[in-house]
Amino acid sequence: MMDNKKPEFYVPPPELEMDNPPPPKQLPAPPHIAFVDTVTDVLTGRADVLIPGREVCIKGSLIKVTPDDEPGLGVFLVPYAKDEEPDIAFLVELVENVRHMIKFLVPEDLPKGKYLLRIVTRYSGTNFLKYQRFIDYKNIVSCKAD
Repeated sequence: MMDNKKPEFYVPPPELEMDNPPPPKQLPAPPHIAFVDTVTDVLTGRADVLIPGREVCIKGSLIKVTPDDEPGLGVFLVPYAKDEEPDIAFLVELVENVRHMIKFLVPEDLPKGKYLLRIVTRYSGTNFLKYQRFIDYKNIVSCKAD
């Protein structure tokens, strides 16, 4: 028969001895959630900046634009106005299109200003969704001159 006595001394682990324990580690998003994490100019590495004619890299999860031949799907730059619903959006030309990354060319004629980056897709990772999914980037991106 085992003796269930506690040990006479107890040494707490180092994280319990600190006055301010470290914050919990941030867990990655579940694999079934679609989101845009970063938007970066490929040449300069600047985040959230669009320069006409340059290549931009979008990183995230489940962002692949598919099916390719369906109208209304793609990466759109929607002019940003706080209180107004825009009546125009710019569809961009995709250079690379995979589940976690999209590269596109910023249109040469894109006017300077602020834009909401929106991905419209039916991609879910395994099957096509029945309806289109809109994935908006959390930050507003700015188009600037070269």
